[in-house]
Amino acid sequence: MKRFGTILEKHAGDVFLMFVFLYMAMRIYVDAYLHETMMSPDSCGYLREALNLAQGNGFRCDGIAGYGTWFANWPIMYPLTIALVMVAAKTNVYLASKIAAMLVIAVILVIMRLQYREKAWVYSLCVLNLGFINLAEYTWSECTFILFLFGFSLVLAHIVSKEHAGVIWYAGLGVLGTCAFLTRYIGLYVWFVAGIYILYYGFCYIKNRDQQKVRKMAGLIASAGVAGCLGLAYLAMNKKMNGMASGVNRGINPNEDYLQLTKDLADSLLTEIFHVFGINASPLVTNIWFVFKFAIVAVIVYSLIRYVGKRCTWNSEASVICVTGAVYYVVIIVFRYFSSMDTFSYRFFEPATFLICVGLLETIGERKESKKSRENLLKGLLMLILAGGCITMCINGFEQGENSYLANEQKYTEQYSVVPEKSAVIIRDDSEYDYWLMVYRPDTIQGYLNRCTSVEEVYNYFGQSDYVCIPSELSEEILENDEVNEDLKEWIESAGQTGDFVILNLQKE
Repeated sequence: MKRFGTILEKHAGDVFLMFVFLYMAMRIYVDAYLHETMMSPDSCGYLREALNLAQGNGFRCDGIAGYGTWFANWPIMYPLTIALVMVAAKTNVYLASKIAAMLVIAVILVIMRLQYREKAWVYSLCVLNLGFINLAEYTWSECTFILFLFGFSLVLAHIVSKEHAGVIWYAGLGVLGTCAFLTRYIGLYVWFVAGIYILYYGFCYIKNRDQQKVRKMAGLIASAGVAGCLGLAYLAMNKKMNGMASGVNRGINPNEDYLQLTKDLADSLLTEIFHVFGINASPLVTNIWFVFKFAIVAVIVYSLIRYVGKRCTWNSEASVICVTGAVYYVVIIVFRYFSSMDTFSYRFFEPATFLICVGLLETIGERKESKKSRENLLKGLLMLILAGGCITMCINGFEQGENSYLANEQKYTEQYSVVPEKSAVIIRDDSEYDYWLMVYRPDTIQGYLNRCTSVEEVYNYFGQSDYVCIPSELSEEILENDEVNEDLKEWIESAGQTGDFVILNLQKE
């Protein structure tokens, strides 16, 4: 019994990591697969491309539907990850995305174990950040992005902190930086972080003629140069195939409400602080005067900068990780003010928050050694909480009457049962765009018939589909529209109604 206790105490950290993984995996499966289908418009874009990748259509995100639309709104890495899991596990694309999230978490925990050894259990608490949990449950690329940022910051920290880092480390830095970019376009920012150290080494060489600093500077420049060229080549390919380097126009929105955007920034920054401790304080944060919110955030940021600055050397692992997170905060905030994107939220800031939390824990760990007995007690209490969470979710999962994703799949199958394969489903305007249809029926596209006033224009616009399916109500509006040619009206009238749709056959005999 004593020997068992010794073994358990020795491996308590590893057991804790297993509990963290089990808790996260079960939470993702129960909350985001059994209980709810968590897909945003972005999610549907990722999943549709993953389906096309699995079918061998490459970057053609509408390939199953017969179109050559180039996937450029987002980089390819996250859909590729889902597609690989989908093919390997032989499962539906949505479940594959949940499994992919679990695998990413597992890899993060393994990296923490290799890097921090018996202290890894402390760092694993960063995975339990409420913002990270929300990202993992939704079908978003941020968790994969965090994995590559974390790896990049650790490799950069090794290069900066060691006197002689081998070529393999610079190559690894380039690979991880490229992967970060291929997961999210904003990932190019990592080379701004590397640039800070390049400038520092250049200054050291000018001042002291330190050849070691020159070698490090040359290695970082080579990594940044190769990865940067690959990134620019990828954007150039998008520009050629799609017309825009990042798929859509991300310029300044002339109608942007910057006061509201600034209020959202204050809300998001303050909410991030609560998320670190697992608290959803959004309702509370919303009711605080936004100037006061900025004051709170400013005090916390200033205190953290002073704390890290006093306790870390510039080339320590903790400071490099914190710098990588801090630069991301600055870049994403500035970029958002000069582009049209979603407003500020935890999706924007969680990658930086994760890195800064890891850096702060390392800073604290370097200065403070806890007593073994207290540490074991804390591990035990947290493991009990996580075990309770796993048991609760397991019970809730079994009590669930029906699988949310499969129930929605059945609903869409029934609703669009009369819609043939390779059809263009007509909608009135953007407000009627059904993003989930992109996933449940990847063989269809959605479009507007109001751009077409003649039969010829219908063929020109939807000619790569085999059918055009018009909802009955909308077909009546088209027939009453004086701008529509008589030949198109006659075609619609002769087609008749099938279920809730009027179906036009585009296959020329």
